Amino acid sequence: MRKQAAIPSPEDALEIVVGGTSRVVGEAYFRALVKHLARALGYRLALVGVLERGEVERIKTIAVWVGDDYAENFVYDLGGTPCENVISKQVCSYPVDVQRQFPSDELLVEMNIHAYLGAPIVSSADRALGLVAVLDVVPTPERAHARWILRSCADRAAAEFERIEAEAALRTSEARYAVAVAGSSVGIWDWDCSSDHVFYSKRYRELLGYDSTDEFPNTLAAWISRAHPVDLERTSAALEGHIVRREPFDLQYRMRNRDGEYRWYRSRGQAFWDEDGVPTRMAGALIDINELVIATQEREQLIGELEHKNAELERFVYTVSHELKSPLVTIEGFVGHLRGDLEQGAHERVEGDIGHISHAVKRMQQLLEGITTLARLGRIVGELEPLELDALVEDARALVSGQADGEAIEIAVVRGPLPRAFGDRVRVLEVLQNLLENAIKFSRDATVRRVEISAARAGDEIELRVRDFGRGVEPEFRTRVFQLFEQLDPSCEGSGIGLAIAKRVVEMHGGRIWCESPARGEGCCFCFTLPAGGELVGGPS
Repeated sequence: MRKQAAIPSPEDALEIVVGGTSRVVGEAYFRALVKHLARALGYRLALVGVLERGEVERIKTIAVWVGDDYAENFVYDLGGTPCENVISKQVCSYPVDVQRQFPSDELLVEMNIHAYLGAPIVSSADRALGLVAVLDVVPTPERAHARWILRSCADRAAAEFERIEAEAALRTSEARYAVAVAGSSVGIWDWDCSSDHVFYSKRYRELLGYDSTDEFPNTLAAWISRAHPVDLERTSAALEGHIVRREPFDLQYRMRNRDGEYRWYRSRGQAFWDEDGVPTRMAGALIDINELVIATQEREQLIGELEHKNAELERFVYTVSHELKSPLVTIEGFVGHLRGDLEQGAHERVEGDIGHISHAVKRMQQLLEGITTLARLGRIVGELEPLELDALVEDARALVSGQADGEAIEIAVVRGPLPRAFGDRVRVLEVLQNLLENAIKFSRDATVRRVEISAARAGDEIELRVRDFGRGVEPEFRTRVFQLFEQLDPSCEGSGIGLAIAKRVVEMHGGRIWCESPARGEGCCFCFTLPAGGELVGGPS
C-alpha cells in the first residue's frame, strides 16, 4: 500500500485541471487531462477511453497516467467492469473494495485497484463516446467536489471528441472536392478587349446551368449582369488592375446561375498587349469552388464557436471556483469554532456552530445543483412542440401559488387570450416559474402587491412579460442580473443561478431575454421571446 499525497483543496483542484488543459487540443489535451486530473483529485491512476462497439463492447484507452508517468494504452472488454455502469451515462463511485464488487474484472485484480470513480463522455446528441476515470491502489474516500470536476472534464472531453470528428469530416470533404475538380474540366473564356465580344466555352455555360448561346450570349454584358452586385465592384477593380498595372488576375466571386442561385467561382486570366501597350485580348478559366468556400466558412465558424466555448468554459470554471470557496471557508471556520466549543464544554454554542455549517452545506448543494443544470442544458432542451400559453401560465401560477398566497400577492394574466408558441414545455415552464418566484420575492414590500403576466405576437416571435411593482432594477444591473451568481440583494434566498439558466433556455430556443425597469421603486418587467406557433387560442382570462 502506498502512502497518499496531500489532497488539493477544491479550488486548487479546479485550477490544476483548467490550468493544465486549457491551452492544448487533440491527443495532447487527453494526455494533459489524465496527468492533471490524477493530481487534482489525489488518485494514482487516471485514464480516458473510447467506446468501441461490436459483438463485444470494448474500451480503448487513448491516454493513461500511472503514478508519475504515462503508461501504454490498452483495450479491455466492458462486461463485468465498473466502466460498464459508467457507459450507461452515469457517474459511478466505488471508494473501497471495488474488486469485491466486480470479481470478474481481471484488470482490477492485476492492477490491485481498490478505489474507482468514473464519468461518461456523452456527445451533444446524447450518444456515449467513452469515459474518463480515476483509480487508486488504496481505498480513497470520495471528496464532495470530485464528482463535479470529473463530470466537467467529461463534458470538455466530449467537446474535444466532436471537434476532432468535425475536422476529420471536413478533411474528407475537401479531399473529395479536390478529386472531383481534378477529374472535371474547367470553363474557358476569351475576351476581345476592343469589343464587347467574349467567347464562353460549352463547359463555362454548363457551370452556370446554361446550355446555349441564346440563354448566355457571347458578350461581356452577359457576365456583368450575372455577377453578384456586392462582388462586381471588387471584380471590376481587379480586372482594371490587371489590364492597366498588369497585376495578377486570380479572383473569387459569386455569379447567379440559371436557377437564380448565387454560387462561388474562381476565375484566373491573362491579358495580351500590343507593342504600344494596349490590351488586345484576355483569356482565362472558370472553376466552381462553391462547396470549398462553404466548407471553409463552416470550418471557420466551427473554430470560432469552439474558441468561444473554451473561453466561456474557462470563465465558468473560474466563477464556480470563486463561488464554491465562500461556503467552504464558512465550513472550515465553524468547524474550528465547533472544535473549540467542544473542548471548552460550551455546549450552548455547539448547536449554532452546526447550524452555520449546515447552512453552508445547503448553499453549496444549491450551487452544485444549479451549476449541473446549467452545464447540461445543451443536451436537455428537447424538441419544440406547440405550446398553449394559457394552460402553461396556469401551471406556472399553480406552482408558485403557495408563495404568492403566503405573501398576499395577486398573480394576474392581462391582455388575454394568450397566443400559441413553440418550445420545450418543461423548460419554458421552468423559466416562467423562475420569473414568477423572483417577482413575488421582490413584491413583498411593494405598495401594489400584484404580479402581471402578458404575451403578444411580434412578427415570428411571441413576447412574454412578467411584471412586478416592487423596487425595480437599476440600469447598471439590467444586463448583469443574467450573469452567473449575480444577485441584486445578497441577503435574499437563492443561488444566483436561476436567471442564468433562464437566459440559456431562452437562447437555446432562438429567443432573447431582457429586463425593463422604469425607475427606482416603480417595479420591473422581465421579457423573453419564443418562436410563434399560430393564431390566438384559448378563452378570455
